[in-house]
Amino acid sequence: MSNHQVSSQYTHTPDLLSLEGLDDFLCGLIDELFHVEAEGPQENSSRAELALIENDIIDDIENNDRGNVVSALPGLFARSAAAAKSIDERPSLFEGDADTNQWLLRVKLLESQLDYRTNELQESLRRMRWLENELASREDQVKYLPELLKRSVDATRYELELDDLKLKLEFLTSELSSANEQLATIKANWLGRLSLWLASKKADMERTEQPICEASD
Repeated sequence: MSNHQVSSQYTHTPDLLSLEGLDDFLCGLIDELFHVEAEGPQENSSRAELALIENDIIDDIENNDRGNVVSALPGLFARSAAAAKSIDERPSLFEGDADTNQWLLRVKLLESQLDYRTNELQESLRRMRWLENELASREDQVKYLPELLKRSVDATRYELELDDLKLKLEFLTSELSSANEQLATIKANWLGRLSLWLASKKADMERTEQPICEASD
């Protein structure tokens, strides 16, 4: 220690070429050596104390709350995991909170439902227009309905008259058939042929007498 006190008195630059300068240089080296050896145990004790403090802190973290552990985020002062979680859960100025996001989702759902209902309404309107066009065409057809009814009545009447004419024709056909049969029977007998000849002559005489009467008048 005496060497340290003696060497500390020298503040000027030592002259290494002289004996005094060499002595001062050696004394300074010895003082530095003893100073390092003296500080060594003190540093070891401070390291032991720091290790004990670190162990106590780790025990407190493991026993009490793991959320306050300092996170590994970049930066000089990294916030703990609990602080980071609370900050993440805190609403931001640049991002909507959970309630706002829920309302936005509900609004989008309502908009999609409204679009679906709008499409259904448009489809219903198209169907109504198609029905209106069909009704208009049916109304045009209804205008011709009285004429069609009249024609159907006339057709029914004509059909009935045609059936009546068919019946009359059948009756006349049967009468003609019976007359032909009677004529054939008369022609088969000589008396019948004679009566036919007399009837034809009488008819000729009547035809000739009629112009004479008209001329005399």
